[in-house]
Amino acid sequence: MKLSETQQLAQTDIINQIHKAGKDLFKPNGAVKVGGNQQMKSGELYGRSVKISEMADAMDKYNLVMQVNLSGDKRQVAMATPNELRAGANISSDTGSFSLVKSGNYLRGIDML
Repeated sequence: MKLSETQQLAQTDIINQIHKAGKDLFKPNGAVKVGGNQQMKSGELYGRSVKISEMADAMDKYNLVMQVNLSGDKRQVAMATPNELRAGANISSDTGSFSLVKSGNYLRGIDML
C-alpha cells in the first residue's frame, strides 16, 4: 500500500508512541526451553504497560502490523494483525508459528508452536 508523506509521518509518530509506552515489548527477551517437550517461550513476562485493545486500535487506524520474533536455538518471525492481537489467535507464517500469552487486556509473553 502506498502511503502519503503525511500518512508515513503519522505512522512513525504512533510507532514511536507505542515503543515509548510499551518499553519492554520491544526489548530483547530471549527464548527459553520449558517443560518436558522443551517448548520455546519468551524468557521474561512483558509488563502491563500497553493494553492490547489500544495497540490494536492504533494499528487499525494507521494501517500497521506487529512483527513477532522469537530466537533461541532457532529464529522464527511472523506478522500479527490487529485482529489477531485482539483475539489472542495463533499467528503463523512460513517462518514461524506463535501463540500469544495474554493476561486480561495485556500481552504477557510469546510461545513458539
